[in-house]
Amino acid sequence: GPLDTLVFPRAYQTSQVIMALVHAAPEEILPEDISGLLQDIQNDQGILAQSAGLLAIRMIGKNDDALYNRISQQQLPNGSWDNNPFFTAYASMALRGYL
Repeated sequence: GPLDTLVFPRAYQTSQVIMALVHAAPEEILPEDISGLLQDIQNDQGILAQSAGLLAIRMIGKNDDALYNRISQQQLPNGSWDNNPFFTAYASMALRGYL
């Protein structure tokens, strides 16, 4: 069935799960979940993956200065990221560290 198929991890989706668990079941967030997320971010250099990943990491009380700097440096002169309001919202939340 569909639940028997292999699902490849993606940084954005993993970030969403971690952010949901922060309030619902923080004890379910394992160190390997965070290390897996960081690896997924390295595989997906898109601003959405990076921003969602940093936001999730910061929501559990950790930080990644290199990722923070990478996101900051991608901001365009007009204040946006990729001229995309959705990406800009995520990048802004990630840099602030909260939703």
